[in-house]
Amino acid sequence: MKPVAQPNVAPTPADAPSQMQLDQVVRKIRSALDRPDLKVGLAVDNNTDRLVILVTNPDSGELIKTIPSEEALARSERMEEMRNLLISDQA
Repeated sequence: MKPVAQPNVAPTPADAPSQMQLDQVVRKIRSALDRPDLKVGLAVDNNTDRLVILVTNPDSGELIKTIPSEEALARSERMEEMRNLLISDQA
């Protein structure tokens, strides 16, 4: 997974938020979730380009939870692959 702060090089639609707006939202979310017993991080899944919340133990670095789950991300990736196959078969 890549950190949220890295810019996406793919073109975005005109109505999509700017990178600066996304960075501001990420900072607000991080400050709201700041807890001493948990570390909450945000990342973008490399395969699906979806935002992922990572909850870890700040002392050990152990991953406690991923939102959405790895299974949900894998399903999303498979669905996107199937959609792309359908589109290319129709063309």
